[in-house]
Amino acid sequence: MGSPSVSNYNVFDMQGRLIARFSDTELVNIQVKMTALVKRPGSYLVKPQEGGRIFRIVIK
Repeated sequence: MGSPSVSNYNVFDMQGRLIARFSDTELVNIQVKMTALVKRPGSYLVKPQEGGRIFRIVIK
């Protein structure tokens, strides 16, 4: 078995400003990861640094 690959992600606010970055081996529970990273309620966009699907996350 090979080791899991690590993916890097950028987190943007709704004005397009980069507010955080994180790495993960799987993007299974992005809501938990985002709640730990972002302290302000609101909507955020999470985008893989190397292409892929963009996620919109709402922090309450």
